[in-house]
Amino acid sequence: MKSAAPHVAVWLDEPSPGEEVFAQALEWARRLGWPLRTLPLTDGPAERRSEDLGPDDLYVVDEGLTPSLRGALLRRVLRLPRAGVLLCPRVCAPIARVLVVVRDRDPASGFLDTAAGVCQSLGADPVVLTVAQSEAEARRREQFAGDRFAAHFLAGEFDAVVGGGLCESVAWVARLRRCALVMIERETPSWWRRLRGEMVERLVGLAATASVLALPRTWRMGGSSPKKGEEGGRGLSQVGVRDKMLDDSTPSRRLGVDSSKSGFKWMWWVLGGMLLFAGGFTAYCLAPLAQAASAGEPGHETEQTEERASVEVIQPSEGGVERTTTQPGSVQAYERARQYAPVSGILKAQMVDIGDRVTKGQLVAKIDVPDLEKQVKQYKAAVSQARARVKQMEARVATAKADLLAKKAKIKQAQAAIKTATAWRRFRKIQFDRMDYLAKNNSVEGRLQDEYYEHLNAAIETENTAKASLDTAKAEEAAAEAAIKQAEADVLEATAEIEVDQARVEKAEVMVQFSEIRAPYDGVVTQLRHDLGAYVRAASTSDGHLPLLTIERTDRFRVVVQVPDRDVPFCDPGDTAVVEIDALPRKKFPARVSRIAQSEDLQTRLMRAEIDLPNPNGEIKQGMYGRVTIILDRSAGQLSLPSSCLVGKTEDGNGTVYVVRDHHVHLVPVKISADNGIRIAVREGLSPKDQVVLHPSSTLAEGEEVTVTTPAASASQN
Repeated sequence: MKSAAPHVAVWLDEPSPGEEVFAQALEWARRLGWPLRTLPLTDGPAERRSEDLGPDDLYVVDEGLTPSLRGALLRRVLRLPRAGVLLCPRVCAPIARVLVVVRDRDPASGFLDTAAGVCQSLGADPVVLTVAQSEAEARRREQFAGDRFAAHFLAGEFDAVVGGGLCESVAWVARLRRCALVMIERETPSWWRRLRGEMVERLVGLAATASVLALPRTWRMGGSSPKKGEEGGRGLSQVGVRDKMLDDSTPSRRLGVDSSKSGFKWMWWVLGGMLLFAGGFTAYCLAPLAQAASAGEPGHETEQTEERASVEVIQPSEGGVERTTTQPGSVQAYERARQYAPVSGILKAQMVDIGDRVTKGQLVAKIDVPDLEKQVKQYKAAVSQARARVKQMEARVATAKADLLAKKAKIKQAQAAIKTATAWRRFRKIQFDRMDYLAKNNSVEGRLQDEYYEHLNAAIETENTAKASLDTAKAEEAAAEAAIKQAEADVLEATAEIEVDQARVEKAEVMVQFSEIRAPYDGVVTQLRHDLGAYVRAASTSDGHLPLLTIERTDRFRVVVQVPDRDVPFCDPGDTAVVEIDALPRKKFPARVSRIAQSEDLQTRLMRAEIDLPNPNGEIKQGMYGRVTIILDRSAGQLSLPSSCLVGKTEDGNGTVYVVRDHHVHLVPVKISADNGIRIAVREGLSPKDQVVLHPSSTLAEGEEVTVTTPAASASQN
């Protein structure tokens, strides 16, 4: 059932006055003077018809709901262009400050008036965050918002983020300024278009500590509280809450509102009302007199009808607008060396202190390492021992070679013995054959035959023994040759041991040299970690992570800049840059982009760029902070105008301006290639001789006849 009056609506399973989200909705209803109603979650909010929702209601969404359920509720509210949304955390902090986010080129006065009304209703101070693409644009938005809040007798604080992301800026400023409520215009396209995406998730994460209020540009404030006992519509009787909860006696601690601040601001409201009443009364009394005087003047009526609007015009300037980006920059040392202890020992000498200038190769510290010095002596003795062993092995080689010669002589002796034995065997064979013949003819006794047979066998055995001696001599020769090879191998081994021991000596000497710490280049000592006489551990150990000292180059520095994604395609090495350091005011350092990372960080979507900055006078120090303006692109063959010539907003590089032709204004579309917040570059739609209206009024109409005036020179440059 629809109701003409707006409500504060909250989705709950079982409404309970003790529940924090319900208490928040109840307090907002009391502050706005609107009825409160609850919407059940058990009926499936995603499937319910949108006609069940009031088009002008303020919907309180519990941040603690599941993402799917919360998304379904937000999709329902998306269908209502005039409805407001309040993302409310389970635990609400007192609202002493309200963060109002302004990010349109020309922020709507209606939204700022609504924000002022919310701050006055809550008795909270406004904090205005302007998100812009340039500092000039941010200042212009701050001025506009400050004027709107001043009209409501409110003086807020201002923060500006140039080129940063909306969600990160809102979260950072809300925590820094301790704002318990973040107010965003619902018509903001990028926020509302991605409400169900990543951005709303980040804002819901912010709602863990602060409420997020999204209101339309024109939102109805205030109303009449429902009467006690009144039924019908969507009042409190539907949820079974007693009417006294909406009474003014409800403690304001539900929203954490400071009553003293609210009373002070209402005093200003009363004073302003009195002044307005006095002015209106004076105008009312003097109006008849003015009418009578004007009626008595001849021709007055004719002059009013013939009066024409007066406009200031300006001609486009030759040359476009430089595309620049201004980002924070941090000064870092061009080279920075942390000198660790290569060896463990006692810090024997420290020749420098913090701030001392050193030259390349200068001795800055000395570590006492007696154990390494002893090792050098030990390894040198091992080298001498290895060299003596080499000589022993060489002597063994000579002995083995002599033994081989003896074995070869023995072989020759055995070969001669074989020849002798063979000749003796042949002789015994002849004797035996003769005796065997005589014995067969009975010329000699058989006993003699047997004797000569034994002599023959003995000769045969002697020959066999000589042959065996030859084999033995040959085997001994082979053994002698093997002994030579073994001795030669021992010589090589001993020689290798000399090289090993010599390497140990050299290593020990290098470690001893490491005990002397020397400067790697010309620079300044910026850190000292140990005192004289302290025991320092080598960097290779688990607890040797602290350096002895740090040396930095100071004749040149690196200025590190994070370039946002939109400017990455235009940033190249060699681009002109101007470095301004906060600690050195009124000084600008011209430079050029030295190198870029050619890759963006996946988390921040920023690309690292470095600028080499000479420091001949030594005035720049490590860690200084400032701003870097990089000229990314220069528009050639285009025209430029002040940004105040634009009519309305620009979308996708398309804008409109008023051009005066024959004393009549005409709305002309233009193509915009660049906008730095102060001037715009026009590539199509205008000629250098066109007369463009400066600061066009909202009352101008197409074809209206106007009077042309020329602005001051200063105005044409803005």
